[in-house]
Amino acid sequence: VVALRALRHYEQRLTAGVELLVFSNNNKGQTLQSYSLEQPLAEWLRETARRSELRPGFAALLRAHTTEKAPGVVGLSRNAFRDPQQIPITCARYLTERFEQSGLVPADTAALATLCFSFAIEVMSMKQSDLDELKSTAQGVALLLSQATSAGALKEFQSTLREPRRMQSWLRNRAVTWMLNPPEGVQRPLLGTRAFELLFDGSPDNQAWFHRQVLFIAVLEELHRLGWRPQDAAEVAREIAEQESELSAEDSKLLEGED
Repeated sequence: VVALRALRHYEQRLTAGVELLVFSNNNKGQTLQSYSLEQPLAEWLRETARRSELRPGFAALLRAHTTEKAPGVVGLSRNAFRDPQQIPITCARYLTERFEQSGLVPADTAALATLCFSFAIEVMSMKQSDLDELKSTAQGVALLLSQATSAGALKEFQSTLREPRRMQSWLRNRAVTWMLNPPEGVQRPLLGTRAFELLFDGSPDNQAWFHRQVLFIAVLEELHRLGWRPQDAAEVAREIAEQESELSAEDSKLLEGED
């Protein structure tokens, strides 16, 4: 947490990674542990305090990492230094849980999606053209889902995230229907060959699991833009006021002076 705070307030551009040494002296014995943060992620975390398009999403990122026992800054710091790939997964899980609680696409979806897309490009080194392919597919999926009156349609799609074969089947079936009876005014296919490769190619140099998380976040972003609200939202669960939980005192302190 101390290291994350220092990164976000560091004034100069980071040109190297960060090494964190943690010394513990307790009754069980002395330990010295080393954690590393690669330069792209370290610089990205610093930039989230400076770029106007990223600052709103950082508050949502903290909410996504908040648990009953710890503020978001603790979970984010742990993921950043130990397992950065958990950051987008945590974001997708947070948005999913918020939807399941209220039956509505969370109000902070757009801000968090902007942050996740930035993470994909600047930290995960995704090509902009590949991100555009996934976002194009997400727009088509969101268009289909927005025609449903029940929240179950989105839940069905969300349930395929952990089962690539189910997602592949879900997309393939709807791509055929889309081609036979395309939405009015839409000239493109639902699923292109590059998007299919990004989502389901299991080769080591293709992070398909990450691309599926990006797709889901992009779908939620588009549903939020479309203003989709299923008729049974009130029956799914109570609506959370403003759909934003308050930040803990520690998380709020991290954001102080960054507006």
